Amino acid sequence: MADGLAAKSRKEPMGRRVFKLCFALVIALVTSSLVFTINMTTGAFAVGSIGGQLQDSIGNRIETYMVGKMEPLRIYLQQGVNMIDEFKWNLSQWDDLQKTLPYQRSFLETYFDESRCCSGLWTNLQYDDVVKCHSIENPECVGTATGSMDSEIARQDLGGETLWAGVVQYSDTYTTGNYPGLEVCNGTCFNEHSGDFVQVLPARVSGASNNTLTFRWYEKKRSLSPWLGDESIRSCPEGSAPECKSRDSSGNWVQPIGFVHWPIQDGYWYRDIRYYNMSKGEVRFATRVFPWTLYPPAVLKSHMYTPLFSPEGALIGGWVVGFKLHWITAYLRDLNKPEGTFIFIVERKTGVLISASDPHVPVLKDYTTSAGMQDVILATECPDRRVSEIAKKLLDMADGSPEDWSRVRNLIGRPEIKTTGVEPVEEFVLTRDFEHQGLDWVVVIAIPGETILKDINANMLVRLVAILGATGGMKIFSSVVLTGFLALSAKLWGGYGGEVGGDAVGADGNDVIDAVDALRV
Repeated sequence: MADGLAAKSRKEPMGRRVFKLCFALVIALVTSSLVFTINMTTGAFAVGSIGGQLQDSIGNRIETYMVGKMEPLRIYLQQGVNMIDEFKWNLSQWDDLQKTLPYQRSFLETYFDESRCCSGLWTNLQYDDVVKCHSIENPECVGTATGSMDSEIARQDLGGETLWAGVVQYSDTYTTGNYPGLEVCNGTCFNEHSGDFVQVLPARVSGASNNTLTFRWYEKKRSLSPWLGDESIRSCPEGSAPECKSRDSSGNWVQPIGFVHWPIQDGYWYRDIRYYNMSKGEVRFATRVFPWTLYPPAVLKSHMYTPLFSPEGALIGGWVVGFKLHWITAYLRDLNKPEGTFIFIVERKTGVLISASDPHVPVLKDYTTSAGMQDVILATECPDRRVSEIAKKLLDMADGSPEDWSRVRNLIGRPEIKTTGVEPVEEFVLTRDFEHQGLDWVVVIAIPGETILKDINANMLVRLVAILGATGGMKIFSSVVLTGFLALSAKLWGGYGGEVGGDAVGADGNDVIDAVDALRV
């Protein structure tokens, strides 16, 4: 057989044999490359699926945290309503209404840290057109079209001998964090009331439709004497020295703020109470977020409220507790998440940007105390393209509009978005619905594709070279081994080799040797 192999080698030119070897190697390498590509694609899909699960896990953590942060508001309001029923207080009368002030102060003092804002009970409220008018559900209604407190009062849709009793906290830590809007402060946002609490009181304790709202500072004391009302307190111009402020009969600083009817100005929460026909003990969050501008920097705010009833069961007002929303930014910023992950939250019914994981992303056009609803920012109009471009892509996917995200529900995709630089980049984007006690928000979680596929992409070239090298090496190795095996076979079983490799081979060569030779090559 050795003679037959030698004869066949002499018959086939070396160039042809080299060509056959190279051709076989190319086929093997192409096949290996296809297998490699299929494996990489399958791996990328699997990793992408894991990325979606990771995003879902982040969404779960965000939802759990926010619900846990907000749940004490419900407990506070419902316990307060039970307290009123237990003591049989008549909140239409000032003597009973002011008894809620210690409870309000205690809650604000122990809850929410720098995000705490205020709490208040408003009674003897009346609106003529409140049932049919609502700023979100039917915004074209004449009762809400004006959008301003003075215009609505002028329409005489507000009545009643209004009373209120509330507490406001002046934050002493908000300006020390890394939150949106701090650049407007430049170290000047502190004031003499930082860390103090303020009672929100009516100048006329018998009630009035245009009652004057009055602040009375605790001045770091635990409690204050009963408020008897005072309509003679003078107002100090903004920026006046502390000694300008008046003191009441008990020696506490007081300041008349003027007629500020928060049930209209602060998110229309009393309209919500009537519009949704809320029952005793039922709680709900405000229809929409709005700016809080008592002191700079302005922040977005929301609140929870519950209706108040007279001992006879008539609806007389509402109890509201508010909180500032910059704490969401702080949480999203510090949340343990993959590199490059960007998160933002949008109010579904309005498209307004509420918060983002980067505190430098603006949520208001104006952070001064002059800010109003005209200064909120739609997600699609945010100057930070990480928000606006992703928001536009999501609305395209869901066929939504900039001011209505009702169609954006639990989306997941891998769009290419031009969020930074010139070229678009792949983003793993997922949305989560956050619905809680009337809140209806969309949480958007975006992770760069390069982060999700980082490990695969980093070793892709090394793996490809290794696979191709291994394939070529194995082909050459198998060829050498097979050649040696055939030579050894011919030496050990020469007779058989002679049978298949003798003269009977003929001019075209033996079929068996051709087959083996082709396999070897």
